[in-house]
Amino acid sequence: MTNAPLDIQPALRARNVLVRGGRLTKFKGQVASIAPGLSVVATAAVLFTGSAAQADDECGSPTNGVVTCAADADDSTPVVDPYDDGITYTGSNNLTLELNDPDITVNGSGVQVNGTGTANLSVRMGSGKVDGDSHGVSAFTTGTGSVHAQLDGDKDVTKDSDDNITINERDFDGLRAKIVNTASTNNATATMTGGKTTIAAGSNSNGVSAFTHGSAGVVTAGMSGGLIIIEQVVGTDTAAVYAGAHETFYVGTVTAEMSEADSEIHTKNNGGLGLRATTRATSEFSFAIAHMKGGKITTEGENAYAVVADYGGNRPSAAVRRNIKANMTAKMTGGTIDSRASTAIRATTPGVGNALAEMDGINSRITTNGNGAHGLRAASGLADNASGGTATARMKAGTIIINGVNSSGASAAANDEKGEALVEMRDGKITVNGEGSYGLYSRIDNPDNEEEVKVKMIGGSIETNKSASYGILADTSGFGDVIVEMDAGTVTTRGNGSHGIWAESEAQAQANRMRTDPGSATQAKAFVTVGALAEVTAEGVDSDGIRVSGNEVDADDNASTSFDRVTLGVRGFDIDVDGTVKGGSGNGAAIRTMSSDTGTI
Repeated sequence: MTNAPLDIQPALRARNVLVRGGRLTKFKGQVASIAPGLSVVATAAVLFTGSAAQADDECGSPTNGVVTCAADADDSTPVVDPYDDGITYTGSNNLTLELNDPDITVNGSGVQVNGTGTANLSVRMGSGKVDGDSHGVSAFTTGTGSVHAQLDGDKDVTKDSDDNITINERDFDGLRAKIVNTASTNNATATMTGGKTTIAAGSNSNGVSAFTHGSAGVVTAGMSGGLIIIEQVVGTDTAAVYAGAHETFYVGTVTAEMSEADSEIHTKNNGGLGLRATTRATSEFSFAIAHMKGGKITTEGENAYAVVADYGGNRPSAAVRRNIKANMTAKMTGGTIDSRASTAIRATTPGVGNALAEMDGINSRITTNGNGAHGLRAASGLADNASGGTATARMKAGTIIINGVNSSGASAAANDEKGEALVEMRDGKITVNGEGSYGLYSRIDNPDNEEEVKVKMIGGSIETNKSASYGILADTSGFGDVIVEMDAGTVTTRGNGSHGIWAESEAQAQANRMRTDPGSATQAKAFVTVGALAEVTAEGVDSDGIRVSGNEVDADDNASTSFDRVTLGVRGFDIDVDGTVKGGSGNGAAIRTMSSDTGTI
C-alpha cells in the first residue's frame, strides 16, 4: 500500500475509526505507508495522507475497523500529548471518524474528514478539546456524497468549564458539514448535542454550520444541547447555528434549528446571530427555515437577530429580485429569547417569495430592548421591485415584552408594488413598555402598491403603557385597503395619545415622509371590525379607542417657514363594532374618523 495512488487503492468498506489519545501528525502527499505498530486490514476505511504516518507502537491492530490509541502506556499517570498538527483523513471511500476521549487535545488544523467521488463522510467528537487555526470538526467533500459532523461534547461540561471547540480565526467554523460540488443532491448535516463552543474572534465564522453548493439535498444545522458563545468578533455574518444553500438553481430546504431546554446561545457583538438559515435559490420550491424549538438565546448587539431567515447574498439587482421566489421562515415554538438591542425573530426576502415570522408555544417568551427591536418582524420586497411576496408576522401563543422605542410586538412590511403585509394574533400576550411602539403593526410603504395591508386579531391580549404607543396600527402609502379585523381578545392602551386601533392611509411624502405638497390626498380606504368578543380600551389622555385617518403633514411645502400641521383623511371608511370600545380622557374619543369621502359606522 505504500505510496499507491488513491484511484488504485482497494475498495474499503465504511467502518468506525475510534481515536482515544496518542499522537497523530498531519502530513501532506499521497497515501502514506503505515508506521510500525498499526496494522491495516482491507476492510478498515482509514486513509492517511502524507509520506510518513506516525503512531505510537502501543496503538495495536484494528478491531472490527476500530483503532484505539492508548493515552500513554509507559506512564502510570497518563498525560496525552496534543495532536499539534490536527487530525486529517482524506479519501474517496466512505468514512466514519470518531473521537471520544476527554484527554484528546487537537491543535493545528483541527479534526477534518475530506472526501471525493461518491464517498459518504461522517465525523463525531464525543469529548476532548480542539483549539486550532482552522475549522474545529469538519466533514467536507468535493464529491457528491453526504456529509455529517457531530459534537456531543463532554456530558459533564458546565458553562464555566473549558471549551470543546474554540475558533480564533475568521472564515472558520466550530462544527462544519459542507458540500462544494454543484452536481450534488445529497444531504449536509451538522449537529451539536452537548459541550461548549466559543467563537472568540473573526468574522464569517459559525458555531455549527451545514452548507451546500449542490442543486438539491436537505441541509440541516442543529443544536440540541450544550452552549455556544460568540464573543466580540470583528465583522458580521457570524451565527451560532447556520444552514445555507449557495446556488440559485438549488431546490430543497435548509434548516437551522435549536431544541431542548439545556441548549443555550449567547452572542455578545453587533451582528452576532443566533439561528440563521439562508438561500440564494430562485425556485418557489426552495425554503430557508430558522426554527427555535427550545433552549435560550441571548443577544447583546445591534442587528443581532436571535432567529433569522433571509437571502444569502449581497443585494441583487431589481431584475434578479423579480425572479427570487424562495420562501423564508423564522419561527419559535418554545424557549426563551432575551434580545437586548435588536429584533428577536426576523424573516426577510428581497424578491417575490413569502416571508413568515411566527411564534407559537404557550411557554415561548421574547423580551426585547432597544430602538427598533421588534418581537416578530417579516419584510418582503424592495421599493423598486415591480412584483412582491407576502410578508406575514403571526403570533399563535406565548409572551412578548417590548421595552424599547419605535418597536412592535409583531410587525410586517411589504415594500414593493405587489406585495401584501399581514399581521395576525391568535392567542398569547404582548406587553409594550416603550414610547412610540406598537402591539401589532402592518405596513405597505410603496405608493404604487395596490394590495391590502391587514391586521387580524383572533384572540389574546395587548397592553401598551407609554405615550404614542398603539395597540394595533395598520397603514399604507399605496391605494389598497387598510383592514383591521378584531374578532376577540383585548387591547388596552394607557399612555397619552395612544390609540387602541389606528387604521391609517398616508399620502406619498416628499423627502422625510412628513411633508407633502398642498392639496395632497391619501389613496386608501379603511375598514375596521370589532367583534362581539373583542374589547378595546384607550385609557390615556387624548387617546382614541378606534382612529381612522391619514397622516399628519405640513400645510406649506416649505417646512422651514411653516409649523402648521394638517391631518389628512382616508378615502373613505367602514367601521363595524359589535363589541366594546372606549376612548380616553381629554380629547379622546371612542371612535374618531377623518376622511375626504363619506363612510359608515
